[in-house]
Amino acid sequence: MRPIVKGANPTDENGVEIIFTKYARARRYLIDRIGEYCSYCERKIEANLAVEHVQPKDTNPDLLLE
Repeated sequence: MRPIVKGANPTDENGVEIIFTKYARARRYLIDRIGEYCSYCERKIEANLAVEHVQPKDTNPDLLLE
């Protein structure tokens, strides 16, 4: 497993921290930060990237953005 350094939260053009309310908006920032590789198996991801959750998103909507 590759270690991930979270780093600073992304900011907009005015230097204001971006709060992501939809995962799709964070996608480009995630790719720019960690690349198109799975942090678990380190393989290049050829398809759409998705966040994996320990608990299913569909039965735990309160954890959707965690």
